[in-house]
Amino acid sequence: MHSPYAHAIIKSIDFTEAAKVPGVKGFLTGADFPEGHNLGNPEAFKELADKEPLCRKKVRMVGDEVAAVCATTEEAATEAAALVKDGMTLMVGGFMANGTPEPIIDELVKSNVKDLTVICNDAGFGRKKDKVTGEWKGAARGVGKLVENGQVKKLIASHVGLNPEFGAKYFEGEIDLELVPQGTLAERIRCGGSGLGGFYTPTGVGTEVAEGKEIKEIDGIEYILELPLHADVALIGGHTADAAGNLRYIGSERNFNPMMAMAADTVIAGVSEIVDAGQIGADYVETPGIFVDYLVGGAE
Repeated sequence: MHSPYAHAIIKSIDFTEAAKVPGVKGFLTGADFPEGHNLGNPEAFKELADKEPLCRKKVRMVGDEVAAVCATTEEAATEAAALVKDGMTLMVGGFMANGTPEPIIDELVKSNVKDLTVICNDAGFGRKKDKVTGEWKGAARGVGKLVENGQVKKLIASHVGLNPEFGAKYFEGEIDLELVPQGTLAERIRCGGSGLGGFYTPTGVGTEVAEGKEIKEIDGIEYILELPLHADVALIGGHTADAAGNLRYIGSERNFNPMMAMAADTVIAGVSEIVDAGQIGADYVETPGIFVDYLVGGAE
C-alpha cells in the first residue's frame, strides 16, 4: 500500500475494509519492524542507509510504501483481478506460461474486462483448430486464455507462434500485434522501470522493426531508438514470497517478472507459498517487496 501524499505524517492506517476481503491473512506496517531496521548497509548502499522497509512515522514522497497486505485463496485472486479495468495496459510475466500466475489470469477471464493492451513475452498457449470439424479444441494457458476470451485489443510480444487461435484472430482483424525482438522487449520494459527515456540498438535496422522510428548513426553504425514500456498493472508469478512481499523464483519462471515488477503502477504477485518475513535470505530475494503491491498465495 502506497501513500497518496508527499511530506505527510502517518497518524494511523485503517485496515477495516481490507480485512473484510476473503483470504486476507494480515497486514504489515513500519511498526512491525525493529526501530532502526533499514534496507541499506551504510557502507555498501549509502543511498538506502536510512530507508525503512515500510514508512513508520512519515512519508517523503507520493508512492512511499506504508503497509503490505498478505492474502491467499481464490477470493483474494478475484479481488486482485478486479484491479484491472477496461482499456488498461497490462504486463504479464511468464515464458510460455511458466512464471505466469494462472489463477489470477483465470479470475481476469471471469471478470470479462476488455480492450486490454497486453505486454508479455508471448501469446501463451492457445487452442488448435480441428482441420475436419473446424472446431477449436484443447485448453489455453497463460495469456492465451485472455486471447481466447476476446479480452485483448493489442498484444506487444516477441513471438506468438504457440497460439494458433491468436494467429486466426490477428488475420481476421480482431486483435492488433506489435512484434518486438525479445532482447529489445526486455530492455524496453527495464527502461520503463528505471525511468529511462529509451535506448539505441542495432537490432532490427533495415527491417520492419525500424519503420517509423528514429535512426541514429554512431561511429558509422546505424541504431534504432526504442522507447520504454510501462503498464497500469503487472501480473507476475513467483514460487515463494515472504509476508513483506519479497519474492523468489524457481528456474526459468523468473524470466520477465523482476523487470515487469518495476515497470507498472500496480504490481500483483501470485506465488505458490507465503512464508513469514525474514524466511527468505537476503541473497535469495530476486524481487524486493518494495515493488509488490498485492500478494496472492496459491496462485502459481
